[in-house]
Amino acid sequence: MATDERTTAERAEREWVREGREMIDAEAAAIEESLLKTPDDFAAHVRLGSYYAFKVHSDDVAAAKLLGHASWIIRNHPGSNAARSLMPFMQGRGSKSAETLVRL
Repeated sequence: MATDERTTAERAEREWVREGREMIDAEAAAIEESLLKTPDDFAAHVRLGSYYAFKVHSDDVAAAKLLGHASWIIRNHPGSNAARSLMPFMQGRGSKSAETLVRL
C-alpha cells in the first residue's frame, strides 16, 4: 500500500473509532443488523469494536461482542491499526491468541 493510501486508511480508521465511541445503543444495534447482510464491512466492525470497548468494563454482553469483532478484525485485517490496538485485549481472554487468529 502506498504511503498516501495508508495515511487515508489510518485516518478513516481513527474516524470509525471516534464514531464508535460516540454511538448510542440503537445505532450499535442497527450496525449489528447491517452486518447480517454485509458481514465483511470492516468499518462496521471497527465502529462496533470501539463501541463495545468503551462498555466492556460494565457489561458482560459487551465483552463477548467485543471479542467477536476483535477476532474478525484481527483475522481479516491483521495489519490495520484496529487489529494492533485490539491484540492486547485478546491476549488472555480464554480465546485463541491474537497471533493464532492472524494465522487462520
